Amino acid sequence: MEQKTYKYIFIALSLIISIVMLTVSSKYGQSGDEWLHIIYGQDIWDYFTKDSKQALDYTAKGLQYSHVELYGGFFEFITEGFHRLFPSIPILNLRHFFNASFGILLMIFTGLLATKISKKWYVGIIALLFVVFSPKIFGESMNNPKDIPFAAGFVMGIYFIISFLIDFPNKYKSNLVGLGLGFGLTLAVRPAGGFLLLVFIGLFTAYYYLINRKNVQSYFNEDKKLLKNVLTGIIIAFLGGYILGILFWPYGLENPFTAPLESLKVMANFSVQLKTLFEGEMMYSQTPKWYYEFKWIGITSPIIVILSCILFFVFIKKAIKEYGKFNSIVLIFSFLFPLLFMIYNKSTLYDTWRHVLFVYPFIVVLAALLFNLLLTNLVKGKPYLLILIAFITLLPEIIFSFKNHPNQVVYFNQLVGGINGAFGYYETDYYQNSGKQAGEWMIKNLKGKKKGKIKVLTNMSGAGGCDKYFANDTNWIGVDYGRWRERDHTDWDYFIAYSRFISSEMLLNKKWPPANVVHTVEADGVPLCVVIERKNKEDIIAFDSLQKNNFAFAAEKYANNLKLDQSNENIWYFYAISLANIGKFQDAIMAINKAIEIDPNSTPEWYQIASKLYAQIGDNQNAQLNNNKAFDLANKLNENSSGE
Repeated sequence: MEQKTYKYIFIALSLIISIVMLTVSSKYGQSGDEWLHIIYGQDIWDYFTKDSKQALDYTAKGLQYSHVELYGGFFEFITEGFHRLFPSIPILNLRHFFNASFGILLMIFTGLLATKISKKWYVGIIALLFVVFSPKIFGESMNNPKDIPFAAGFVMGIYFIISFLIDFPNKYKSNLVGLGLGFGLTLAVRPAGGFLLLVFIGLFTAYYYLINRKNVQSYFNEDKKLLKNVLTGIIIAFLGGYILGILFWPYGLENPFTAPLESLKVMANFSVQLKTLFEGEMMYSQTPKWYYEFKWIGITSPIIVILSCILFFVFIKKAIKEYGKFNSIVLIFSFLFPLLFMIYNKSTLYDTWRHVLFVYPFIVVLAALLFNLLLTNLVKGKPYLLILIAFITLLPEIIFSFKNHPNQVVYFNQLVGGINGAFGYYETDYYQNSGKQAGEWMIKNLKGKKKGKIKVLTNMSGAGGCDKYFANDTNWIGVDYGRWRERDHTDWDYFIAYSRFISSEMLLNKKWPPANVVHTVEADGVPLCVVIERKNKEDIIAFDSLQKNNFAFAAEKYANNLKLDQSNENIWYFYAISLANIGKFQDAIMAINKAIEIDPNSTPEWYQIASKLYAQIGDNQNAQLNNNKAFDLANKLNENSSGE
């Protein structure tokens, strides 16, 4: 087949991918901080229409709103604007439609970049397949309104700077327009990241000039007006990109010269401290292990992509000869520098590698280029066989994606045994995407089951975590946020729970999900979230009695509750406290040990209580043993939080 044919195939695939992604985007759930983005969008709209100042400062609103004003407002403003125009469309569906649009942009430009460097459209098709069937990227493309649009803008910027330089002086005007748009998009989403792209563009331009000085100067010598026209075009492109970047950003409009720098300073090491499960330990976001992002990328990307990318470095001399030194260095630098800088800077890192999704297109392009380089001779001038081989190597990811739709984001490759091997060691549905499926099941199965309003709690964060799913059913069901640790003494009929912040020991020892689960959302048999039905509410009465020092009555009520559910570690703990206060030390020891058995790494306090109870009955050996465990656990928790 001729190159033109592969070009048409690339275009056709891009159209099919676009239609599919936009069509299925409504199936994905509300991400953990999407509620905050929605509020920010409303505040930005009010800034322009009502002269509201809320979008300029969220300090008074607390930690969850920390520095929201330093994020660009482009995505939030356009989605809120369209929602105002079409209020009948659910806000989540609208947001996820636009999110998928940026995901499509990211994927297409990844393929175009591979095509540009290889000068072969079929290599672009391979890169397109690699990125589309990277389940993590596909899933993130549906409900990640910061990292996906930013990644799309970043790969656009790199594509157009390469096009501008290697095609120069041809098409320089259109390339500068694209470059300005890429820069503007990154700045409009993550102002701090926009500066990173600007630095990359400057470095790559300087490097290209150094190695091609004579050729570049010859262009300007031949056309005396070219230099002036190019410089004017560059100024207009970046000025236009800058204006686009701050046009919908209230804080940027108020402080156009200082706001991007302030955003860069704050975002370089974000101050909010969160816990995330990594290698079986709860790691704090401000003290990650140096290889944190490298490992996450390695275990959640298709093995063929990771292997091919690594082999690019093994065959670097051959690759440079085939694709050019400049192109190879640009791709390698764009992939490695951000990750290495984060290690050097000891940057704050949150769940998995969502903050560095923008490096993945370059990993994919390196992989596609190497795939072509090593296998071209094997197919003997039949590039369509290369595409077929690439498709076959992606079958595990393709099968997972279709089988577990719409939960592609929880994909793990066979380096850790898939999601089954990762469960209990790494975060799975950290973005709480599965909550939508739980909500849909409840709407379908629970209506009319109870007289009065069904009360639902969830540990999924943000305005109830699932509140948007029940927007049309508030007459019979209500949802709110509830802490997992407080589920024993808060009032609810059903609890939607996901495994985030659940200890590794509980997950690995199958102590989660708990009892009384009536519905489970799974991926390859691994529970992502569950719907729990409350069998009675005597634990609420018991806790209230405990608070009033009515220990005997509290113990009685806890005993009644435990007849129906023995999986709640907190009830065992409070039951132990109640029993201890009425002198039933042996029973209290049994109860506190049950709590510890369910969650052995919950808190040193439980071991301290066990130590005191054993001391009460004269068992000094077990008293000392539990005291030592309390000390060891306290040190372990302190080490994890400090990173020492």
